Amino acid sequence: MKDFLYYLIRYSKIFSRENLYKFLDDSIKKYTLMFIQDYLYK
Repeated sequence: MKDFLYYLIRYSKIFSRENLYKFLDDSIKKYTLMFIQDYLYK
């Protein structure tokens, strides 16, 4: 999760606000899915 935050902070400077929100939305969905899968299959 720390890497994800670092990645966000690093790349948020590049994105415009709209793109950042879209990116965040996609990322949250992706990470949520990954987390759920990880959690379920442990």
